[in-house]
Amino acid sequence: MITASRPVLVAAALSVILLVSWLVSTSSTQVNWYTCHDTNSKVDTANKAMDGSLARPVNNFNYFDMNQLNASAQDTHYNQHVLILTPFKEAARHIERYFENVNSLTYPHHLISLGFLVSDSQDGTIEKLQQHAQDVSKQQEPWQRFNRISIFQKDFDFVLSEEDRHDYDVQIKRREIMSKSRNYLLASALTEDIAWVLWLDGDVIEYPATLIEDLTSMDKDVIVPNCWWHSYNEEGGYDKNNWQETNESWAFQSTLKPTDVLVEGTYVGVRVNRIPVSGLTLASLNRL
Repeated sequence: MITASRPVLVAAALSVILLVSWLVSTSSTQVNWYTCHDTNSKVDTANKAMDGSLARPVNNFNYFDMNQLNASAQDTHYNQHVLILTPFKEAARHIERYFENVNSLTYPHHLISLGFLVSDSQDGTIEKLQQHAQDVSKQQEPWQRFNRISIFQKDFDFVLSEEDRHDYDVQIKRREIMSKSRNYLLASALTEDIAWVLWLDGDVIEYPATLIEDLTSMDKDVIVPNCWWHSYNEEGGYDKNNWQETNESWAFQSTLKPTDVLVEGTYVGVRVNRIPVSGLTLASLNRL
C-alpha cells in the first residue's frame, strides 16, 4: 500500500520510546540501527545532566517549512522522496530476495529511504538485515544507493507458530501487535522530507520494477494494489485485508456490538457482503 504523507494517521497512541542508535555512514547512504526500549529502561549516565536529569541537546529547536512538500503524480519531476516501510518477524529467509527486488526499482534510488522494524525474531533476521543494508550501501554504484536505511528493533514478546497464526481465536491479539509494530515504524522512520509512504510486506517475492511510478501515477492519497499468489498448479487473489463496502455490509455492521471484530472481512464464517480486493477483476472494476 502506498500513501501520501500529507494525511498521516497513526491509529493507536504510542508510548514514548528511547532510541539507542548505532550509525554507519557512506558517501551516499546512511544506515541506522535503533533498539527501542520502554521509558523506564536504564539510561546511560553519560546522557544525564549534572543534577541527574536527562540532558537536553544544546540545539533543540528545529523549523521546517513543509509548504513546498507536495505528493503528486509528478514524482520524479518534483524530486519527491518515498519511504518504503517493512516490518520483519522471523524473516531471515526473505531478506535476500527483498533487497534484490528493491534494488531493481526504477524510481531514483537517491529519492528512496528504507525503514525496517524487526520484532520477536530468533532466526538471525536482525543480523542478516544489518549485513545486507551495509552491503547495499558500500558495494553499489553511487547512483544505486538509497537515501537512508533505518533498522528498528522492538520486541513485543508475542510468538505464534506458522500453523497457529491464522487461527481466528488469535487474530485480535495478532492484529493488535501488527498495528503497534507498524505505528512504531511509521512514527520512528517518517521524516519531514517524505512525500509518499509505501508499505511493502517482506514476503512479497515479485512486483514490477516500476511499482512506485505505477502507484504514484494514480495521484490518490491512499492506493492498494491487488496482490496475486501462485504456485506450481494454482493461483488467485491473496490479500483479504482490503475490500469495498456495500450497502449490505454497512447494514450488517450496524447490528454488531462495539467489541465485535471483523477479521479479513469475515465474522466467524458469516457472510458480511464486502467485496474483497482479492476477488476483483478488470471486468468487475469496469462495472463499479
